[in-house]
Amino acid sequence: MDEKPPSVEISPSQGQPDATNFAFPSNDAAPEPVLVTPTPQGQYIQGNMQAMAPGMVQQQVMYVPLKYSPQPNYRTISYIVLGAGIALSFILNFTAAGMNSRIMESLGSLVCCGAFTAVVFLDAAFYKGKADWQQAHGMSADGSKTSMVVELVIGGILVILFVLGLLGAILETV
Repeated sequence: MDEKPPSVEISPSQGQPDATNFAFPSNDAAPEPVLVTPTPQGQYIQGNMQAMAPGMVQQQVMYVPLKYSPQPNYRTISYIVLGAGIALSFILNFTAAGMNSRIMESLGSLVCCGAFTAVVFLDAAFYKGKADWQQAHGMSADGSKTSMVVELVIGGILVILFVLGLLGAILETV
């Protein structure tokens, strides 16, 4: 069982890639045909070149990043509402302090709370539009939908606080 297989010498046929070559197991044996298929040489792709089949024309591929830019942009509107609400709240509170008016002070607080409530719902509208856009472009909209739901829950809480603040302001003046 310690026999070694006979050594085989392969005689290559130059210039014929699919030619049948002959193997000679020993010097006095008859040649046996052996099919040897040459391995293709590796392709080296440099830079942004792509491997192509013969006869194909190389086309330029350009990556265009998709960006959500809605019309109207509810997020920008929400920033404007927030800024205006806070500014109006400060103006009303400083005026109330100068006039010593509790009604104007309550009104300033309600304006601030109402601005935050409006901002949350405007932001939820932004996320709703973004989720629709993402689905239309075959992207995952899970993050936008989650943000929209969180915004709606926070908005509901702020509406309750706004109504309670409004009732408190009305009852305070009576």
